[in-house]
Amino acid sequence: MLEKFVPNSRTNESPAQRSARVLEQIKLRNAELQPEDRALKFKKMSASPLAFLRGTNHLFWEDLTQDKRLERFGNPQTNTLLQGDLHIENIGFFHNQQGQVVFNFNDFDDSIVADFQYDLWRLSVSWVLAAQENRISNNIDFISEGVRRIVRSYRETLARADLKPAKFFGYHQDNSDGVLLKALQKVKEKESREKMLRKWTKTTDGKTHFDRDSPKVGPLAAPVRDELDGALEKYALKFLGPWLEKGFHLRVLDAVARLQAGTGSIGEPRHYALVEWSDDQQSSLHILDMKLARKPTAYPYLREPLRKLYDKSYKHDAHAHFAAQKAILGESDLFLGWSKIGGQRHLVRERSPYKEDFNLKKLDSREALWQMAHYWGSLVATNHRKGSPEFDHQHILETTVMTGPLGEQVLQVALEYADLVARDWKSFTQDLAKGAPVA
Repeated sequence: MLEKFVPNSRTNESPAQRSARVLEQIKLRNAELQPEDRALKFKKMSASPLAFLRGTNHLFWEDLTQDKRLERFGNPQTNTLLQGDLHIENIGFFHNQQGQVVFNFNDFDDSIVADFQYDLWRLSVSWVLAAQENRISNNIDFISEGVRRIVRSYRETLARADLKPAKFFGYHQDNSDGVLLKALQKVKEKESREKMLRKWTKTTDGKTHFDRDSPKVGPLAAPVRDELDGALEKYALKFLGPWLEKGFHLRVLDAVARLQAGTGSIGEPRHYALVEWSDDQQSSLHILDMKLARKPTAYPYLREPLRKLYDKSYKHDAHAHFAAQKAILGESDLFLGWSKIGGQRHLVRERSPYKEDFNLKKLDSREALWQMAHYWGSLVATNHRKGSPEFDHQHILETTVMTGPLGEQVLQVALEYADLVARDWKSFTQDLAKGAPVA
């Protein structure tokens, strides 16, 4: 018998009390944002329940951390490195150093070690909401089967004797087929470095710089701009040393504030630097994404042993984000590192010319959906096995025996929590219409 979901420690909470508390939590969470950033973030969150889910990861962790149902399939040995904010749109396309377009996790700001089920739960909730939003199907059986297939693929991948997680860094044209292969090919054909630079930059009097007419960029504060060149010089010495010894040079051409990026991270300090990377024979332009590093959203909600593990494992939050991306994606990003500006550390990574989300509208048939459910579940399982050498995937296999029980519990959480998100979203949009959250 599956137990009915009740938000963590809120067993006697009425719908009205839930609504009031959620609205208050959202206000508190975003209180430090500038009014225009807060207004933009809330506008994005109001677009749909899925957008609301993306902007309220803190509610997910507050509601579900230490949920007693975790004990059915988990124990301390089923903790592993999580993506931590695993929704459909945090699995996407980018490129690696070999020039391949790959499909994998693409955001590690919220990565932290905790029970494997959190990633499965959040991914499945996002699938339910995405299916409803994109009108993939209004059939609950169809949506439910998508969740079951994600979990089935997860378990089957854990059980693979031939799986070599350490050598896997994502799906690409050589190890995928069907709807994902077509998507990879389309991204490769459609996107390019030249196209990205045309979108983000202009050339004036022979000098390339960011296009300041774009609403997505803005001027940097003078102290930040003055410090940025030196910060990137130190970054290059620390993370690009072997390349510098071979004669490569990193030269900063321009820098701007990055605006309107994402949903949950809107308003967080973030910069784009346009750099020239060259040696005596070649030169190329790259955009470095410099994002302020903060504690993962889950951190304050987890039990003390897991918080202590995080604190012990990393020098600072940028190191944690760096280590998580390295663990999952390996050496895919030549420019991965961190810098210190204004006394705060920022994760540095390249903005990929092939940065794209998977177009859910391509899931126009059962066959296409089942294929993507396979890839989503397999990616999560492979990355979980990579995430921690202590991850006891055999315990999961032994306690689930077949996919059924685990799949049904994930499905229950997904459907019930998706419904809760939809109700929270409705309260939020009604309150927003009154002007209350933005005031």
